[in-house]
Amino acid sequence: MTEPRDRLQGERDGVGSDRGGGFGRDQGGALEGKRGGAGLDLRAGVGRGEGGALEHLVEELARSQPARRAPASLEARVFAQIAARPWWSKGFAHWPVSARAAFLVASFGFIKLTLVGVMWVIDFVRTSDVAGVDALHRTSNAVSATVSLGSLVFNAIPAVWLYMGAAVGFALYAALFGLGTFAYRTLYVQR
Repeated sequence: MTEPRDRLQGERDGVGSDRGGGFGRDQGGALEGKRGGAGLDLRAGVGRGEGGALEHLVEELARSQPARRAPASLEARVFAQIAARPWWSKGFAHWPVSARAAFLVASFGFIKLTLVGVMWVIDFVRTSDVAGVDALHRTSNAVSATVSLGSLVFNAIPAVWLYMGAAVGFALYAALFGLGTFAYRTLYVQR
């Protein structure tokens, strides 16, 4: 059997090989393959999802191409561009120690500020001195009662049941993930 490049070269030259693997042009200009005497119109089905022969030829040609090497200077240029990036656009591990320390202090400061703000809002809502907050106060009492009831129910369930429920939930999640992967590969990935 001839190589895909040879078949393509024969097609370009207008010379079709009759040895069973050549390609040539018919009178209408269509690329046809001669396999065992049967002409194969490679344009048939193109655009309708049935162009298997043409796709197969293109795939063979693409896979038979040698791997091309990048220019020798490319690696040096890429590493130079990466090194030239400013420190704040790199990963956290590449930041200067002082910047990392300042970032951590600022992060903890924002966390503390957020917690203080939330506690202030909770204390503000719990006081009944604020006008118009009575309904909000009753709502917060209802929510805290619901949370307390949920806590009592949760503590009444044996720990083994909770672990078994978590294991069943994980198994169901894994099964769903596996079925989704199977369905995707079956329906969308065509090998």
